[in-house]
Amino acid sequence: MGLAGFEARPKFTEVEKLALRYAAVLTATPVELPDDLFNAMRARFDRAFGCAAEGFSEGAFCPMPARPLLHGEIDQGDDQDGK
Repeated sequence: MGLAGFEARPKFTEVEKLALRYAAVLTATPVELPDDLFNAMRARFDRAFGCAAEGFSEGAFCPMPARPLLHGEIDQGDDQDGK
């Protein structure tokens, strides 16, 4: 079964149609994601699999791991005041 005309096909569930609408928008050039589609996707999939928010939209970040010392480098310590 082809995807053309998926909106009118009863074999697709509403969730499948939503995902196909989203896929169609994301593969277009330029990508223009309408607010209503974004909100519908977020309402349906934002809490998928019971995953809790990680706080990235609340100013949190992923710290970069410390890089290992290279040959000949001296560890300068972590403190900011030079002690």
